[in-house]
Amino acid sequence: MTGEGHQIHFQLAQIDRQFAHALGGINVVDDTAR
Repeated sequence: MTGEGHQIHFQLAQIDRQFAHALGGINVVDDTAR
């Protein structure tokens, strides 16, 4: 893989982690609210 392609893949992985973390936080809030 080229260095540039690896960089893009890494950024997408970072965004994916942050998105999953945000969803997890929302789920925790929902569980607490019930």
